[in-house]
Formats: sequence, structure tokens, C-alpha cells
Amino acid sequence: MMIGATSWQIRGTYLENVEHIKDQLEFCELLVYTWNKTTSDLLQKEIEKILELTNISVHLPTDNLENAKIAFDFFKDFECINMTLHPFVNFKKLADFYFTTMEDNKGASISIENLENDLFFDFVDYLKDESDNLLITMDYGHLLFEKRSISEFYKRFCDGIKEIHFHGADEKKAHIYPTKQEIADFKTFITKHPLLQNIPVCIELFKWGETSKLVRELKSSD
Repeated sequence: MMIGATSWQIRGTYLENVEHIKDQLEFCELLVYTWNKTTSDLLQKEIEKILELTNISVHLPTDNLENAKIAFDFFKDFECINMTLHPFVNFKKLADFYFTTMEDNKGASISIENLENDLFFDFVDYLKDESDNLLITMDYGHLLFEKRSISEFYKRFCDGIKEIHFHGADEKKAHIYPTKQEIADFKTFITKHPLLQNIPVCIELFKWGETSKLVRELKSSD
């Protein structure tokens, strides 16, 4: 299992987070939730050093599609494991951006993430047969939160899965520490499906103490 974590683990910059977590993980997911001069200047300053220390995936901006486009244009020049994109409500603009960008940038990997609501599934329905060409970030924790079937999601989207996000969920919220049963079920899920053996798994918890503990539990043979 290729395990990584988000760049929000300690109070600090992207590079400071990478320096803190790099020895226990195989990649870092850079959380770039907006794009502005501050973000741009910081990444311009830090990206080369970050890439010397770790592999990266990228969570593209979630505030609007235009910022996601700008961030993609920045990161496409670097070697990224994957870039995750939230679905936006203007499905036509999202589809045009997604398929045009993938066609124009051979080798780039942008995957659409299932959220804590129906937006991802509504987008898939909008695309109809074209959804077969989507790459997917399977957020396992969001499926737990929505009480959706893990096996049905996998069966439907397995050929397109490029990254997995793992965290726990209860009736009130996601992105919490998973229960022992959730951890055991997740390890069984990964082991059961050979297609997932080399898929990057990003732990989406945001406190290093919890993240490092979960890394150890996922890597244990128990």
C-alpha cells in the first residue's frame, strides 16, 4: 500500500509540512484549496525543494473552476502522482475543462472526487456513457459518511480509480479517526482487490499525531 497524507499536519508552509512527515510517508497531497498571489508565490518558492523530498499529489482548488484551471497549469509542469478535482455545479463547464485538459495534456492525471453529497453522482449521470472515461479519486471516508456501499462504488468505478482518500466518519462528520472496524475493513478492501495494490492512499486527517498513528496501523500486519 502506497500511503501518503495531506499537507495540513502541522502549523506551517507546504515545505515545512513535507519536512515534518516525509520519513513516514511515500507521498504528500498538497492541499491547494484556492489560488491567489500568496499561494502562487509560496509554491513558486517551495516546489523544487518539496519535489526533492517527496512524491506529491495535488488537491486542486475547490472555490471555483477558474482557480482549479490556474493551479493545474502550474502543477502540470511538475511530476505529480495525481491531481484531485471536486465536481463543480456547472457540469457543462466542468466536463469541457476536464476532457479538453486531459486530451491536451497526455500523461496528466486529473481525477474527480466523490464528496459528502450527491454532486459527484449527479455529474456522472450528466455525463452518461462519457463517464466511462473519468478518472476517479475514491474518497472512502465520504462513502462511509453517506452510508453508501463501498463494494458497489468499487464495482462501478474500479477501472478509473487513481487515488484513494481514507478517513473515518460518523453520523455527524467525516475526516475523523477511523474505528478499529473501519481500519480492518479498509485493509481487507485493499487486499481483496489486486487493482488497488499500487493505488496511492492518502490519509485525510489533519493532525500529525492522528495521521502517524493511522499510518502505523495501516502498515501493521494485524
